[in-house]
Amino acid sequence: MPAILSLVACGGSAPTEVAHETGSELPPIGNVLVVLMDEIGIDKVAAYGVGGQVPPTPVLDGLIAEGVLFENAWATPSCSPTRAALLTGRHPRRTGIGRWIDTERDTWELADEEVTIPEMLSLAPRSWTTSLTGKWHLSVYADPQFADHPLRQGFDWAAGSVANLTSSSTLPSEELGYYRWEKATNGELSIVTTYATTDTVDDAVERVAAMPEPWFLYVPFNAAHVPSEVPPEELTGDVPSSSAREIFDAAEIAMDTELGRLLASMPEDLRQRTTVIVLGDNGTPNEAIAKKRDRRHGKRTVYELGVRVPLVVTGPFVRSPGSRSEALVHVVDLFATVAEIAGVDLTTVLGSDGRPVTLDAVSLMPYLRDPTTPSARSILYSEEFFPNGPGPTTHQIAAVRDLSYKLLQDEDGSRHLFALGSDGLEEGPDLLAEGAIPSGEAATAYGALTTELDARLAMVQGP
Repeated sequence: MPAILSLVACGGSAPTEVAHETGSELPPIGNVLVVLMDEIGIDKVAAYGVGGQVPPTPVLDGLIAEGVLFENAWATPSCSPTRAALLTGRHPRRTGIGRWIDTERDTWELADEEVTIPEMLSLAPRSWTTSLTGKWHLSVYADPQFADHPLRQGFDWAAGSVANLTSSSTLPSEELGYYRWEKATNGELSIVTTYATTDTVDDAVERVAAMPEPWFLYVPFNAAHVPSEVPPEELTGDVPSSSAREIFDAAEIAMDTELGRLLASMPEDLRQRTTVIVLGDNGTPNEAIAKKRDRRHGKRTVYELGVRVPLVVTGPFVRSPGSRSEALVHVVDLFATVAEIAGVDLTTVLGSDGRPVTLDAVSLMPYLRDPTTPSARSILYSEEFFPNGPGPTTHQIAAVRDLSYKLLQDEDGSRHLFALGSDGLEEGPDLLAEGAIPSGEAATAYGALTTELDARLAMVQGP
């Protein structure tokens, strides 16, 4: 008997039956497009309803209408740790990437020994093609081969900025930005004058047309990260762009426009067999947060504004388009999700020592099939530490949360317990303030969260 898998095509068409070959374990549908938005927290996406006036993003809104929106998705407080976590399925403490990488000064980068999604896909029963277009930010100039680092991490093809647009191995930062930046294309450096968001999508469109299926395409945008530069008007229309917040919002609008161009370049049948995942890498930076929110709690913190990010998944595995999931999910989960789509048994993912790699990832696939599925996780974890590497650290913050409570550890080691607010974005009063002892439900949550936080902080780097 052939194995049967019931699927829903993109856009909500009726379920279709797709059969495997008899005796085969090949997954029925391939292709995964992962789009990473830089510094876009949930307060910048209208569907979450927490940001007040937000920039219009009709393309993202359309994806939300045809996919599953995750209400409780966490990343890390800054860009490099999230990128490492996404690609490896491992928390920062395991990879040593605990804070954004200072490409010019740091010496620690994502180790070649780490197993990334492209390398994991080499274990799939089908042969996958993999490409990267956009911001990498996992290598350092101290590495003589920094420009081909994505290729060493398993990508077949890679082009984009090595780090932030103001970073360069040869030019001063004040000469660089969205309209003039250093690009690495399969290890070769050049100076590009095409608006960075447009260039990223130009490459992505070409790769979609060129790659044999199934393929994995990773598109990490630089936008809306600084430098603060007004995008081309043809991408934004006539929008205000005088303040830092307005320019940030304009960069998000431009990114949404270009994401629409990428999706429009894909024939409908290709879209129907492609899982599209769009998410943010960390919370919104302070200068771009709405005034009604506490701007001290954005990017670079483990408050909700710093780590809670938009996450939407569309494609053939979504059975209830336009639905929402309350499950506790994390950026590390993309590793396990792609593995399940590709038919890779995670127990076969081995490190350089030949032993199974320790993963923190949990597949999102059950929530795509049924968004009401109870959360596989009871607790979420996020952290930031510095310096990158095995330690010791001079800066460390961390947090854990369940569906109702959150325990946060400050840099000085003090801890704070919060009952999450009604919209889930404000922490509320500190239940441990002035030596208070929680009781009842809060006491039970405090005990479980304390145990989990202590265990997470004791994690060691390595396979």
